[in-house]
Amino acid sequence: VFYNKTLSAIEKADIVVTASGTVTLEVAYFGKPMIIVYRVNPLTFFFSKKSGKNPIYRDGKYPSSKVYS
Repeated sequence: VFYNKTLSAIEKADIVVTASGTVTLEVAYFGKPMIIVYRVNPLTFFFSKKSGKNPIYRDGKYPSSKVYS
């Protein structure tokens, strides 16, 4: 974890795990691949998982890997 050196850390990283927000724009500026993490209420997650509208957990399977350009 880096404090007050975000841009330096992003520049040196091969891939970035980040929270959803402004930092995603900073990562995109450097053209780095990223994994965006977003925290939701457990009850919201439970119902979205059961509804089948969440593409990650549809039928209990992860989607096939795709490259988006």
